[in-house]
Amino acid sequence: MLVSTFQGRVYISYGAAGLQSMGSPGNGYTPDAGASGDLNYSTRYQYIEPTFAVSGPTNSNTQVHVDLTYIDFTSISLSLSGVNAPSAQNNPQTSQNTQAMVNAAVAASLTTNAAVLPSAADILPSASFARVISPGLGTSAMYHDFSAYLAALDGKTVTIKGVFAGVGTQPTGVKSTQQQTYDYTATFSTAAQMVTLVANADSGNGADVSIPLSKQGTGVGNNATITVTYANLNTPTGIYGNNAPYTISNPNDTADYPNPTTTTGITNDVYGRIAGDLFGGLDMGYVGSTTLFAGTPIGQLPSTEWWGGGNGATGTYLMPGSATPLSSGATPGIQGIYFNKVQSNSQYYDPYANALIPVTTGYGFPFGDRLGGNLLYIDNSLDANSYLLVTINPDQAAPAPTPPAPTVRILGRKKIVTEKPKLVVKGKAGGDVTSVTYRIGRKRGKAKGGQSWKFAAHLKIGRNPVIVISHGPGGASAPQRIVIIRKH
Repeated sequence: MLVSTFQGRVYISYGAAGLQSMGSPGNGYTPDAGASGDLNYSTRYQYIEPTFAVSGPTNSNTQVHVDLTYIDFTSISLSLSGVNAPSAQNNPQTSQNTQAMVNAAVAASLTTNAAVLPSAADILPSASFARVISPGLGTSAMYHDFSAYLAALDGKTVTIKGVFAGVGTQPTGVKSTQQQTYDYTATFSTAAQMVTLVANADSGNGADVSIPLSKQGTGVGNNATITVTYANLNTPTGIYGNNAPYTISNPNDTADYPNPTTTTGITNDVYGRIAGDLFGGLDMGYVGSTTLFAGTPIGQLPSTEWWGGGNGATGTYLMPGSATPLSSGATPGIQGIYFNKVQSNSQYYDPYANALIPVTTGYGFPFGDRLGGNLLYIDNSLDANSYLLVTINPDQAAPAPTPPAPTVRILGRKKIVTEKPKLVVKGKAGGDVTSVTYRIGRKRGKAKGGQSWKFAAHLKIGRNPVIVISHGPGGASAPQRIVIIRKH
């Protein structure tokens, strides 16, 4: 398929009819994977999120940003790769077979198969299986909430700190979208049922040395306070969905946000970056973690130092006061230290996202992009014949190939004449061999050894036909025969 410009979702579904009501432009319909009344509730589907953009004097160059996402549910395993694209970043994006994905996802729920839709009995490989719904779209009966985690954080603080890259061409002339520093102390209070983030002195500076001179402008300043209620954090769209509402109070930025302003969720500006660091840190279990990284408890690190230094276009992370990005691998997130590796209590992190880590490079929760490795980038101005390949992985793992049958060979002549009542027969077996058996007339036995074998043949007077066969995972070899004649 040839695509020049596009931004959105591409749905892949099973079934001849496809997804219902998706072909009507402008109708505003998006499938609701968790709603039993949805038109496509029983249909298996998954989506990817590509952005195709053109550039160059004749729009001849195409750049592709695309990710795998299982944030909402796990239904069909997909993989993405840039073909003929040696310059591609984060290439490929892979997933194991769907059964492995489903088995991992269902292990995260409170009870067996609780998050399987349409019902727990419809777990794959059932033909009725639709999806494993995620905590962000699931119900309270499916996954734990974060009440225990938030209670354990009572009175504790965490530093939310970094450099916001800004939105659009810089400088913007708008304080909240200007590239700038942010440095907040977040305090958790059980009594207030709230997290309160208060700006520190070096926060909201759009002219910090970490920002190129040509992009400097006026930030939101250092008088802001942001609050998030525990109730909002504990809804499916809160910590799990990384999209809780929060209240902004900032006398220096009333043009953007009249004091106070409560959002409906994450905003695409510096306040959204600050809230996103907090939500992502809670989701991964970094907040309050006592696990040491380079000698420091992870919960005491500033938020950017949880995951900075990632790969690809999203991986440049700065700290206020420095124009030098964090080095790759210098943070726990880039070293794969998160979720159950930073918290021993399974109530203190997102179990669904944690379960998907070993089976896919795709998103398991919204702010997985903080780690920088989820977004596949292809630029055909660098790789002229490049294209995006979407692979629908099988539901089940391919069966292991059957090995070939072993071989067997008897050493010596095919016909032996002897006067002895007993003779040792020797030989060699090739391939994957587990045993060698023989038959002399009606008598059967098992030879000693494997690749090199032998047995003692007890002979009657006269003709003694001997048959030898090797055995292994691939079956039995063709029989080999000799004849031993005992004269008297």
